Order: sequence, then C-alpha cells, then structure tokens
Amino acid sequence: MYHTARSIALILLMALALAPGNREALGSFIAMSREEVFARSDLVVLGRATLAGTVEINRPDGNGTMIYRDYSFKIQKTFKGNGPVSDITVRIPGGTHNGSTMVVTVAVELNPDKDQVLFLIKKPGEKIYSTFHPLGVFTVSGHKVSNPEEALEMVVFAAQMDEYKNKYGNGLLLKAAHPNTPAAAENADEGMDLRRILTVVAPALIFLSGAALRRKYARETGGPGPM
Repeated sequence: MYHTARSIALILLMALALAPGNREALGSFIAMSREEVFARSDLVVLGRATLAGTVEINRPDGNGTMIYRDYSFKIQKTFKGNGPVSDITVRIPGGTHNGSTMVVTVAVELNPDKDQVLFLIKKPGEKIYSTFHPLGVFTVSGHKVSNPEEALEMVVFAAQMDEYKNKYGNGLLLKAAHPNTPAAAENADEGMDLRRILTVVAPALIFLSGAALRRKYARETGGPGPM
C-alpha cells in the first residue's frame, strides 16, 4: 500500500507543478532555448534601465493587487522589433509601494549600473513592456553577456541575434502569455481548484504511505518502525 500511495503522491505533486496557474509563475519549469525566447519576444533590445517608480494594480482575477516597478529603459541597440528607438517603459513584478512590499522570487532584476539585453513582450494596446522568461535578461560585463545559466562573448551573442532576426524577422513564433492578460487570468482560475486539491491530497498520501510503512515494519520486527 505504501508504495502505491507514495507513487500517487509523487504524480500529484508533479501535476501541481504543471497546473495551468503555475506554469507562468514557475518559469524555471519551462525549458526554452535562447532562440525560442527570441522567437516569442515582441522586442529584443540592448540598453540601460533607470527606476522610474512603482505602481499597484488590481489582479486580473480580482483577488487582491500586484505591485510593480516601472523602469525607463534607454535603448542603445535593437536586435528585434519595430518598437521605439529611444526610451521605453519596462514593468517588473515586485517592490514597495505606499508602504506595502511584494516579493516575487522568480522575477528578473534590472540593474541600473549595467547595460542589459532584454527579451520583452507588450500587452496589445499598451505602451508598457515586460519580461516573460527568467532567462530573458542578459547583463553586459566587459565583452561578455550573461544570465543565470550562461555567459558568452558579446560578438557571438550579437551574431546569434542577427541569425535569429534573419530567421524570424520581427514576427512571433508563438505569442507569450502576458501576466496581465485575460487569458493568463483564465489559466490561473482553471488551475486554482486543482492546486487546492493537490496541495491537500498529495501530502496526505505521503503521510499515509509513511504510516503504512511503519505498521508493516512494526509487524515484521516488533519495533515502532522508522519515523
């Protein structure tokens, strides 16, 4: 019994990680190559960010609010996109606004002291851009660019951007879900009930499997069983 219960629990925990409302939040679960992130971007630009302020916005599902930091990003070079040629606004989740603080552990960080390359999307009808993948921010240091998973020479990186641009142009391979769109909110709503069920059932099954193991051990050895 305990083998079966534990196996079911592990399956449920995997399902929890992949539930619709978790897929965007847990960006590290979504494996994308640099080329895929490029293909899904509206705009890929090199420049430098300056913090412009913070905003608090109602969540699409009506469940509270979200705090964002707005950065003014001065573009130095455009690798993809027909967007502005000078300054744009980039919105990053998390920050402090009117005494309230929100921490987003998977959010990317913009560094006002470094040039960065950003892979961005834009909500239709708005002028504000946002990142959509944790690896979609490269920081420039000397002749190299890097993100949390890789580092490479800028000349190599720029050559790859040109290669991707020739392959995809300014089009989108697959439109990325913007965190503020109704579609993203709908996905979150669809996953909410499933997540609530799984977060209760999976630990319960793990507990029951442990209890079954201890009873079996006690019957066979006469001891209390491993804890």
